[in-house]
Amino acid sequence: MATYELDADELTDIRTDIGDANTPPVFSDDELQRLYTRKEGSYEATVVLAYDQLIGSAAKLFDYTQGQSSESRSQIIKQLKTVRDLWAARERSSRPKISIANIRRIPPKYKRTPR
Repeated sequence: MATYELDADELTDIRTDIGDANTPPVFSDDELQRLYTRKEGSYEATVVLAYDQLIGSAAKLFDYTQGQSSESRSQIIKQLKTVRDLWAARERSSRPKISIANIRRIPPKYKRTPR
């Protein structure tokens, strides 16, 4: 497997795009680098994979209520899935498109002509 390297600006961009601005961050630099390598240098696919991992982690959370506010795990997972789906659509649209206009048999099929 080839290794793809993220520079400091790209790491910051990925952190910003997945909302990982906490201290300490959810993903270490090495973890983001590993995700980027797994997705063969595709930025959008890396963000989608990061969201997949965040959704998996959110499934471990518990519902809680504090005062007048409450947070349920389903709300968190739903929001993460919504943003993940947006990034997945963006990733699909950035893939190269392949179209085959016409395929002819070479050599052409012999056709009999009436006499």
